Amino acid sequence: MDFKSFMNINQLDNVAKWIAYCTETTRLPLQQVAQKEQPNLILIGPEGDFMPEEVTFAFSKGFQGVSLG
Repeated sequence: MDFKSFMNINQLDNVAKWIAYCTETTRLPLQQVAQKEQPNLILIGPEGDFMPEEVTFAFSKGFQGVSLG
C-alpha cells in the first residue's frame, strides 16, 4: 500500500496521529505528547526520511510532528 492510500483509510479518525520526521524546526518529543486515553498512530519514515510533500499531506490529514528523542 502506498503512502497516500494508507493516509486515506477512514479508520484513522479516532486515533492520535503523529509523524516523526527530520527537520530543524522544534518539535515536542513523542513521549511527552502521546495520548494514554486513546490509540496512537505514529508514522516513522523510511531511511532518508519522508518527502516534504508527504509531511505536508500528513499534516493535512491531522497528523502532528514529533521528535523521537
